[in-house]
Amino acid sequence: MKGIIGQLIICVLFVSTLFGNPSDTLTDNNTFGYERHTGTTLIVHAINGLKLRLEPSFKAQTITVLDYGEALTLLGDTPEGEPFNIGYATGKWVHVDVNGIDGYVFDGFTSTLPIPEVIPHTTYLTTVLERYAHGNFKLLTTDTIARSSEMDERFHVKYKFTFEDNIRMNYNAYWQSESIRLDIPNIRIMDAYHLVKALLTVSDLKHLYGQELVFKINDYGHIYEISDRFKEDIIIRDRGEFISIEFKTYVGC
Repeated sequence: MKGIIGQLIICVLFVSTLFGNPSDTLTDNNTFGYERHTGTTLIVHAINGLKLRLEPSFKAQTITVLDYGEALTLLGDTPEGEPFNIGYATGKWVHVDVNGIDGYVFDGFTSTLPIPEVIPHTTYLTTVLERYAHGNFKLLTTDTIARSSEMDERFHVKYKFTFEDNIRMNYNAYWQSESIRLDIPNIRIMDAYHLVKALLTVSDLKHLYGQELVFKINDYGHIYEISDRFKEDIIIRDRGEFISIEFKTYVGC
């Protein structure tokens, strides 16, 4: 145990699997650009469910266990609203209403992001993120940024999609690869992490991707990037005013 603690203190970067059991040592209180108000709808992103408690305490009676994907209405923060960690997830006690029943939940496993529907199996990681965006956000505009004739002799096309709530997606396709980056404002980096975990699960790609992710921490102890250790097929990054999720795929000839 002493050896593990010592390594955590010394290391700035550390490696974990996306589907492993993270430790309780991380703190991510960086909430720049993240705002919620009374009446906000939160979605449970804890795959095994989230306990609704009578009081804002782990010792309090459990009213019920809320299902993954269940909607809550935020009633407000609590006096016990200082952030704390469960695993990598940073959150606090919040007062919520669930179908007329009020109680308290740890909000580190909730998000304003819709949970993904089951996606038919695909070998292309980028397809998963593209389907999620188009299936859950209202598209406003599609812009063609560049085509092959404008860039170089090899095939290259780039599109920019703008959705409601200032959500944006950039699509890049080259001769043998493609990438999609989804930029979402007003969420936390761990909201994006939970979404990526769910996307890989519902698309049956978790055995191919996300097995070794590096969590990068800045000098203030905040997670600012989560990315694949070797190929960087998955990059989640805190860019200040928004969180970006980027998936890359190599499609061959």
